Amino acid sequence: IESGLEDLDGIVISNNVDLNGGSIKNISSVNLTLGFSIPNTSNIFVDSSIPKVTNIVAPVSGNFLLGENLDFIISFDDNTNVAGVPRISFTVGADTRYANYVSGSGTSSHLYRYGPTIPDEDLDGIIFFSNLIDLNSGTLTDNSLNNANLNLTATSSLPNLSGIIIDTNIPLVSITSAPDITTANIYSYTISGTCSEEGRNLVVDIGEYLFLLHVQVDLGVLE
Repeated sequence: IESGLEDLDGIVISNNVDLNGGSIKNISSVNLTLGFSIPNTSNIFVDSSIPKVTNIVAPVSGNFLLGENLDFIISFDDNTNVAGVPRISFTVGADTRYANYVSGSGTSSHLYRYGPTIPDEDLDGIIFFSNLIDLNSGTLTDNSLNNANLNLTATSSLPNLSGIIIDTNIPLVSITSAPDITTANIYSYTISGTCSEEGRNLVVDIGEYLFLLHVQVDLGVLE
């Protein structure tokens, strides 16, 4: 059976032999009758069509922190069954990370998820590490047990992940000098110290007030 054939309600055969340019004769060189009684073939099914990825929905661009999930939806052109925990790979900073299969077995759309962990950080956007689904010792098959095509770009291109920023590093702040906020109607205070992240804004909670501080680039100094 060649690839790409599908008949899920039973094949139908002709009641005549197609000579295809040949001949069928008896020993007396008489052509034989080509008709015959048709057997029941309604329970003979053919499915050599391999499931292929048709679409990938990536997380919406934005900043992802510790405890927030990156969800990918991978859609196939056929219902696909999952065994084990297949995964897709991408690069966070210089490290390879994996979004693992979560749900959707038996349907055409599957959920893959990654939860950033410390010390994941990529401030200019993550990228796909591979355009192949990593079976990770699992399987992806249709109901006829055809193995799925693992190429994520079989019928479409990979989505752009450059807008997905990951930062799980918690800034460490050390206050070396802080004012005694006891005088009413004073709106200018000087707070100094250091921060482990440069060029980032921090919100400092002092009592019932919130203060926005900026960490100077290359210095790590609060101002």
